[in-house]
Amino acid sequence: MNKIDKKNFTKQLCALALLIAVGVVLGRLVPVISVWNTKIEFSFVAVMLAACIAGPIGGMVTGAMIDFIGAILVPTGPYFPGFTATAALTGLVFGLLLYKKCNIGRIVIAVLSTQIVCEFLLNTLFISILYTKAFTVLLATRAIQVVVMSVIEIVFAELVLDRAKLVQRIKLAA
Repeated sequence: MNKIDKKNFTKQLCALALLIAVGVVLGRLVPVISVWNTKIEFSFVAVMLAACIAGPIGGMVTGAMIDFIGAILVPTGPYFPGFTATAALTGLVFGLLLYKKCNIGRIVIAVLSTQIVCEFLLNTLFISILYTKAFTVLLATRAIQVVVMSVIEIVFAELVLDRAKLVQRIKLAA
Protein backbone atom coordinates (compact mmCIF):
# COMPACT_ATOMS: atom_id res chain seq x y z
CA MET A 1 0.00 0.00 0.00
CA ASN A 2 1.47 3.35 -0.96
CA LYS A 3 1.31 6.53 1.12
CA ILE A 4 -1.86 7.88 -0.56
CA ASP A 5 -3.72 4.57 -0.11
CA LYS A 6 -2.77 4.43 3.58
CA LYS A 7 -4.03 7.99 4.11
CA ASN A 8 -7.37 7.25 2.39
CA PHE A 9 -7.71 3.93 4.25
CA THR A 10 -7.11 5.67 7.58
CA LYS A 11 -9.67 8.38 6.78
CA GLN A 12 -12.21 5.77 5.73
CA LEU A 13 -11.57 3.67 8.83
CA CYS A 14 -12.02 6.70 11.10
CA ALA A 15 -15.22 7.66 9.31
CA LEU A 16 -16.60 4.13 9.69
CA ALA A 17 -15.69 4.04 13.40
CA LEU A 18 -17.50 7.32 13.91
CA LEU A 19 -20.53 6.05 12.00
CA ILE A 20 -20.56 2.87 14.11
CA ALA A 21 -20.63 4.99 17.27
CA VAL A 22 -23.40 7.19 15.86
CA GLY A 23 -25.32 4.09 14.76
CA VAL A 24 -25.16 2.54 18.22
CA VAL A 25 -26.46 5.76 19.78
CA LEU A 26 -29.24 6.14 17.19
CA GLY A 27 -30.20 2.47 17.37
CA ARG A 28 -30.06 1.72 21.07
CA LEU A 29 -30.14 4.94 23.03
CA VAL A 30 -32.69 7.02 21.12
CA PRO A 31 -35.20 4.64 19.52
CA VAL A 32 -38.52 6.26 18.75
CA ILE A 33 -40.58 3.13 19.50
CA SER A 34 -39.24 -0.05 21.02
CA VAL A 35 -41.64 -2.85 21.91
CA TRP A 36 -40.51 -6.49 22.08
CA ASN A 37 -41.18 -7.30 18.40
CA THR A 38 -41.44 -3.81 16.91
CA LYS A 39 -38.68 -1.24 16.83
CA ILE A 40 -38.49 2.08 15.02
CA GLU A 41 -35.01 3.60 15.20
CA PHE A 42 -32.52 5.53 13.07
CA SER A 43 -29.29 3.50 12.98
CA PHE A 44 -29.98 2.89 9.29
CA VAL A 45 -28.69 6.43 8.59
CA ALA A 46 -25.20 5.45 9.76
CA VAL A 47 -25.29 2.20 7.79
CA MET A 48 -26.38 3.99 4.60
CA LEU A 49 -23.68 6.63 4.96
CA ALA A 50 -21.07 3.93 5.58
CA ALA A 51 -22.26 2.04 2.51
CA CYS A 52 -22.05 5.19 0.40
CA ILE A 53 -18.56 6.03 1.70
CA ALA A 54 -16.96 2.58 1.82
CA GLY A 55 -19.10 0.37 -0.40
CA PRO A 56 -20.60 -3.05 0.32
CA ILE A 57 -17.88 -4.28 2.70
CA GLY A 58 -17.89 -1.03 4.71
CA GLY A 59 -21.69 -1.08 4.92
CA MET A 60 -21.71 -4.73 5.92
CA VAL A 61 -19.10 -4.29 8.67
CA THR A 62 -20.77 -1.13 9.95
CA GLY A 63 -24.21 -2.75 10.13
CA ALA A 64 -22.85 -5.82 11.92
CA MET A 65 -20.77 -3.80 14.37
CA ILE A 66 -23.65 -1.45 15.22
CA ASP A 67 -25.87 -4.43 16.03
CA PHE A 68 -23.21 -6.37 17.95
CA ILE A 69 -21.92 -3.43 20.03
CA GLY A 70 -25.46 -2.24 20.68
CA ALA A 71 -26.51 -5.72 21.82
CA ILE A 72 -23.56 -5.91 24.21
CA LEU A 73 -23.81 -2.37 25.62
CA VAL A 74 -27.60 -1.97 25.74
CA PRO A 75 -29.23 -5.41 25.52
CA THR A 76 -32.96 -5.52 24.81
CA GLY A 77 -33.11 -9.30 25.15
CA PRO A 78 -30.82 -12.27 24.64
CA TYR A 79 -28.14 -11.87 21.98
CA PHE A 80 -29.05 -13.67 18.76
CA PRO A 81 -26.44 -13.76 15.95
CA GLY A 82 -29.15 -13.88 13.30
CA PHE A 83 -29.94 -10.20 13.92
CA THR A 84 -26.27 -9.33 13.43
CA ALA A 85 -26.22 -11.29 10.18
CA THR A 86 -29.34 -9.44 9.03
CA ALA A 87 -27.75 -6.09 9.90
CA ALA A 88 -24.65 -7.08 7.91
CA LEU A 89 -26.84 -8.13 4.96
CA THR A 90 -28.63 -4.77 5.11
CA GLY A 91 -25.29 -2.93 4.94
CA LEU A 92 -24.18 -5.15 2.07
CA VAL A 93 -27.32 -4.42 0.04
CA PHE A 94 -27.04 -0.68 0.74
CA GLY A 95 -23.41 -0.79 -0.40
CA LEU A 96 -24.17 -2.74 -3.56
CA LEU A 97 -26.95 -0.38 -4.57
CA LEU A 98 -25.80 3.01 -3.26
CA TYR A 99 -21.99 3.06 -3.50
CA LYS A 100 -21.02 5.72 -6.09
CA LYS A 101 -24.51 5.47 -7.67
CA CYS A 102 -26.83 7.12 -5.19
CA ASN A 103 -30.13 8.39 -6.59
CA ILE A 104 -33.77 8.22 -5.49
CA GLY A 105 -34.53 5.11 -7.56
CA ARG A 106 -31.65 3.16 -6.04
CA ILE A 107 -32.57 4.41 -2.56
CA VAL A 108 -36.15 3.13 -2.97
CA ILE A 109 -34.95 -0.26 -4.27
CA ALA A 110 -32.36 -0.57 -1.47
CA VAL A 111 -34.80 0.37 1.28
CA LEU A 112 -37.67 -1.81 0.04
CA SER A 113 -35.44 -4.84 -0.55
CA THR A 114 -33.82 -4.60 2.89
CA GLN A 115 -37.10 -3.91 4.64
CA ILE A 116 -38.92 -6.81 2.98
CA VAL A 117 -36.15 -9.43 3.05
CA CYS A 118 -34.19 -8.47 6.16
CA GLU A 119 -36.73 -6.88 8.48
CA PHE A 120 -40.02 -8.45 7.44
CA LEU A 121 -38.92 -11.99 6.65
CA LEU A 122 -35.57 -12.73 8.34
CA ASN A 123 -35.94 -10.71 11.54
CA THR A 124 -39.51 -11.92 11.99
CA LEU A 125 -38.25 -15.49 11.59
CA PHE A 126 -35.54 -14.86 14.19
CA ILE A 127 -38.05 -13.31 16.62
CA SER A 128 -40.33 -16.34 16.19
CA ILE A 129 -37.40 -18.69 16.88
CA LEU A 130 -36.10 -16.68 19.82
CA TYR A 131 -39.46 -16.22 21.56
CA THR A 132 -41.20 -19.38 20.23
CA LYS A 133 -44.06 -17.41 18.69
CA ALA A 134 -45.87 -18.28 15.47
CA PHE A 135 -44.14 -16.74 12.46
CA THR A 136 -47.38 -15.95 10.61
CA VAL A 137 -48.90 -14.22 13.66
CA LEU A 138 -45.84 -11.98 14.00
CA LEU A 139 -46.00 -10.99 10.33
CA ALA A 140 -49.09 -8.83 10.89
CA THR A 141 -47.51 -6.57 13.50
CA ARG A 142 -44.17 -6.55 11.70
CA ALA A 143 -45.87 -5.49 8.43
CA ILE A 144 -46.89 -2.19 10.02
CA GLN A 145 -43.32 -1.57 11.14
CA VAL A 146 -41.95 -2.36 7.66
CA VAL A 147 -44.33 0.08 5.97
CA VAL A 148 -43.58 2.87 8.46
CA MET A 149 -39.81 2.28 8.38
CA SER A 150 -39.74 2.08 4.58
CA VAL A 151 -41.26 5.56 4.30
CA ILE A 152 -39.00 6.95 7.05
CA GLU A 153 -35.86 5.42 5.53
CA ILE A 154 -36.60 6.67 2.02
CA VAL A 155 -37.28 10.22 3.20
CA PHE A 156 -34.29 10.36 5.57
CA ALA A 157 -31.98 8.72 3.03
CA GLU A 158 -32.87 11.26 0.38
CA LEU A 159 -32.30 14.13 2.83
CA VAL A 160 -29.09 12.82 4.41
CA LEU A 161 -27.45 11.43 1.29
CA ASP A 162 -28.31 14.58 -0.68
CA ARG A 163 -26.58 16.67 2.03
CA ALA A 164 -23.61 14.28 2.00
CA LYS A 165 -23.25 14.71 -1.77
CA LEU A 166 -23.35 18.51 -1.31
CA VAL A 167 -20.59 18.35 1.33
CA GLN A 168 -18.52 16.12 -0.98
CA ARG A 169 -18.90 18.60 -3.86
CA ILE A 170 -17.83 21.48 -1.60
CA LYS A 171 -14.74 19.53 -0.50
CA LEU A 172 -13.83 18.76 -4.11
CA ALA A 173 -14.20 22.42 -5.11
CA ALA A 174 -11.96 23.65 -2.27
